[in-house]
Amino acid sequence: MSSRRRRLAANPIRSGFATLIVLIAIVAVAFTKDNPFHRPMHIGVVVQNAAGIKPGSLVRIAGVDVGSVSSVERYNGAEAAKLNLDINENGLPIHEDARVRIRPRLFLEGNFVVEISPGRPGAKRLEDGDTIPITHSTRAVQLDEVFSTLQGPERKDLQDVIQKVGEALGEEDPSDPGVTSLTRGETAGESLNDTIKAAAGAGTDIERLARALQGEQRGDLAGAIRALARATAPLADRADDLGRLIDGLDRTVSVFADNSGAVSASIAQLPQTVRTAERTLPQVRSALGPARNVAKNVADALPNTPELVRAAGPFLTQSKELLSADEGGALASSLEPISQGLASSAPSLAAILSDLDRMSVCATDALIPTANQRISDGQYTTGLTSWQEFMRSWVGFASSAQNFDANGLFARAATSQGSVFIAGAHDRVGTDGSSPILGTANSQPLSTRPLKPTAPTTTSDGAKWKFNVRCTGSMKADLNAVKSGPADGSGG
Repeated sequence: MSSRRRRLAANPIRSGFATLIVLIAIVAVAFTKDNPFHRPMHIGVVVQNAAGIKPGSLVRIAGVDVGSVSSVERYNGAEAAKLNLDINENGLPIHEDARVRIRPRLFLEGNFVVEISPGRPGAKRLEDGDTIPITHSTRAVQLDEVFSTLQGPERKDLQDVIQKVGEALGEEDPSDPGVTSLTRGETAGESLNDTIKAAAGAGTDIERLARALQGEQRGDLAGAIRALARATAPLADRADDLGRLIDGLDRTVSVFADNSGAVSASIAQLPQTVRTAERTLPQVRSALGPARNVAKNVADALPNTPELVRAAGPFLTQSKELLSADEGGALASSLEPISQGLASSAPSLAAILSDLDRMSVCATDALIPTANQRISDGQYTTGLTSWQEFMRSWVGFASSAQNFDANGLFARAATSQGSVFIAGAHDRVGTDGSSPILGTANSQPLSTRPLKPTAPTTTSDGAKWKFNVRCTGSMKADLNAVKSGPADGSGG
């Protein structure tokens, strides 16, 4: 055992005293939360009036205590005061463009604090011992200073105003139409108190929001601001381009404003455009399948493209001669009159394209839906669409038109066994007054279908044809609504 250990062991009082001092130091640091080895930063602030500030007054940044006033002294014999501040580490850095304001700690309390705005992050930082000039400091005006500027009549008017406000807050107006169950039976002052109580809950939410904006760790908010500064720095470097962009947007918006009528008319047409697109998109979607196949085939052919290019070399060599002035140039010269004629026909082409557009809409809205209808004809119903029945009828027509295969017109007229004669309509009688006989039947016909129109300008249901309206979806025919006529085919 060394001589030092023997001395400590021989003097237990000295050991206990040293242990007590260490414990007292640990407890003091724990309760004061002050690092005895940290020296705060000292800066000075020149103010016009230091009334209400004394040594020990708090120094705050954004409502957070960051230090205190160590002393107050007169500044170089002038009518100003200098505040010597001790700033802790949590209040640094402070920049040379910082602003200082002396304001009341609480309203009408009389205690004052020094509020510092630390300045822009990019500005130069203050060093220990630097001083903030008087041009960067202000002092809050107190209520008594405001009242001291008022003369006798103004003070009397102010008293009247305060008295009337008090009377207004103490009155209740049950005839007020805005009175609700929340304020009924209360004076204006009581309703104001309820409002303040309700605002207390909102203040708690605002406090939580402010804490959330600070982030989870120390420096999160500062990091977010630095990241925003880095993100906006390129915009600052391109200020001229940004200005031109804003100017261009302004001109664009002005054009829209000057042509608001045309814009409104265009927007009004959008529903019809959307409806047309709804009908067209399924067809486009069905066409994409072959397009995908074409793209796949092109992709499969790409590996052979280099060989194709090499094989096309001789052709391109010959094409150079073909495109010379003697060959292709002469051809282009001869085509010039034709191109002039095509250019002059452009207006007519626009009208043709317009007619084609209307025809395509008519086919989509009326002709195709009508052709796709299935006609219900009792026991003779085929289940086919009308256009399929029409195309298949040509087969029967071709067969019945043959007079040399035992299935033609003469053969059937000769072999009919019925006793009832079938003739045409009354308006197709012969010159001798009799109707042409078309055949015979075993039983009397009941009716003819469809009903023959009474005039060529009317439909089967008697409505007049309209030739000055566009062919739209509202003109789609109902083939199953055809009426039957008299048995002799005379019509309605």
